[in-house]
Amino acid sequence: TTMPNVTIKEKNSEPTVEKKVKEDSTGAFGETNDADIGQTVDFETTITVVDGQPKGYVLHDTMSAGLTFNGTVEVKIGDRTLTAGTDYTLVTADLNDGCTFEVRFVDGQLKPNDVVTVTYSATVNEKAVIGGEGNPNTTKLSYTDGSTTTKETPESKTYTYVWKFDVLKYTMKENAETTLAGAKFKLYKEVNGVKNYVIVDESNKVTSWTTDEEAASVFTTPDDGSFTISGLDADTYYLEEVEAPAGYNKLAEPVKV
Repeated sequence: TTMPNVTIKEKNSEPTVEKKVKEDSTGAFGETNDADIGQTVDFETTITVVDGQPKGYVLHDTMSAGLTFNGTVEVKIGDRTLTAGTDYTLVTADLNDGCTFEVRFVDGQLKPNDVVTVTYSATVNEKAVIGGEGNPNTTKLSYTDGSTTTKETPESKTYTYVWKFDVLKYTMKENAETTLAGAKFKLYKEVNGVKNYVIVDESNKVTSWTTDEEAASVFTTPDDGSFTISGLDADTYYLEEVEAPAGYNKLAEPVKV
């Protein structure tokens, strides 16, 4: 060729799959995010078709126990949206490999050099791992590459993290921390300037949020003065003392966490 620059697209290589999750505070997709229990989390998986005879393509997605699949997917090749039942089938039951769902592409719908985007969501549930290694979502692609042998891509993973923090109410006596029982607190965050108060279950794990202060959960310190609030997104919170222990003054300002 007399052209000084050319692009060669390989048609005999192996397809790839890459999974990302959306961080709600920034809107960016990456390998990790933080979320509350009860929050919806968005995922995006990209399949790059680079083999010459794309056949038998099946996307396998496995969600950990702390994530509940919301039941629908959107599949696109570039800007074109594929049709469920015609171009692919979403399967969520009777799967023998332990995955949560499969997207089974109809042979002939995918061509070499197609870039396929699959988007879907899940809800962080009460089984979510708090801290630690997070809550993984794993994706892989199986395919036949025009042969009778099924092949698989390496897995691609994202991690959704959920957090907790501990509270200790105490006073200083003779230069030592002495715990205080009977202090009552509410926890809130500000969303567009509006206070959203947390509601928790019997184990102080987040279940929802409310703008109604009367409906908010109240945390009361026991004899050891301590309690834990878990199931939280990475965010800025305010711990407000609504009633002080007998004989003490209530905190004048909320504690910023």
